Amino acid sequence: MVVVNSLSCLGMVALACTDVVALTGFGRAFMAVGAVAVAVFGELEFVGLRRARRMSGRPA
Repeated sequence: MVVVNSLSCLGMVALACTDVVALTGFGRAFMAVGAVAVAVFGELEFVGLRRARRMSGRPA
């Protein structure tokens, strides 16, 4: 999921910064906010995964 969220974030940024899809200013802002939200979820998942591995005694 961390990889999928990272790819999704990059895709949203790419769509917001290019003219592949015609977006209004609000649409670009919406995509940017969505990319930030997905990046935050990905980071939380990554931190949780590292913490779970550390708690189980396996190296991260």
